[in-house]
Amino acid sequence: MQRLIATVFILWGISTISFLLLHLAPGDPLDQIMGNVGSATNREALRHELGLDQPVVIQYLSYLRQLITGNLGTNLVTHKPVSAEIITHLPSTIVLGLNTMLFAILLGLPLGIISASSKSKYASLFFNLFSLVGLSLPGFWIAPILIILFSIKLNWLPVNGQDEWSSIVLPTVSLGIGLAAALLRMTRSSYLETMNEDYITVARAKGLSEWTVKFKHILKNAMTPIVTLLSMQFGAVLTGVVITETIFDWPGLGMLFYNSLRARNYPVAQGCILVVALIYVILNFLTDVTYKIINPRLRQ
Repeated sequence: MQRLIATVFILWGISTISFLLLHLAPGDPLDQIMGNVGSATNREALRHELGLDQPVVIQYLSYLRQLITGNLGTNLVTHKPVSAEIITHLPSTIVLGLNTMLFAILLGLPLGIISASSKSKYASLFFNLFSLVGLSLPGFWIAPILIILFSIKLNWLPVNGQDEWSSIVLPTVSLGIGLAAALLRMTRSSYLETMNEDYITVARAKGLSEWTVKFKHILKNAMTPIVTLLSMQFGAVLTGVVITETIFDWPGLGMLFYNSLRARNYPVAQGCILVVALIYVILNFLTDVTYKIINPRLRQ
């Protein structure tokens, strides 16, 4: 019950902040809807129809009443329900986010284990360099480099769209490199810390195989901070898709949010922010559940 109440207050706070920031920002939605066409009378009539002529406080209270009933509002440009547009675009973002997480896990987790287990200083230097470069390079810089190399120069992968299965490769890699580097560093640190625990020495003294020691005892007990990082980074992926989806013309929630900001389309932008916040809350809940599965002592 406490978690539910906290969730309601969090969503209310985020919706309020996003509403104020969007409505107090410079720009007029009518400029994007009508452009330079239409008389002043028509503009005022449309402003009244959309409710934009009312004070901000009245607009805010109307917005809250809609949220309570589960209504995210209406697109100012297309006049379609915001919820319908979000449902249309959200699956593409979820697919991109899950592929990014899978790429990061398949790359970062094994490299982190190898880095922690390896005795070679050259291997350690390589993995440290990879994690440093991966964390330092922003996704909006990696994306154009990948486009130039694999799309323009080599002509291996498409630049944009969602027509082919290979269209997801470049946005996945551009989003996943930084996450893989962070996961490598966290896995290595947690793995090395767990290796020095007394119960690992006892497990080896019992004659257990090295494979069992590494994966059943060390990795399992090292997973708690890794799960925390993954849950936080998945939320970061959802916020990072705004730039990545725009670069690769990926028809997801990030592209919808970007276009709504350009058009000062308040209801759509507010709906996108609220959905991402809700996903964050759900991820935090799932992370707590995963903690208790990994570490039975937390069930107490």
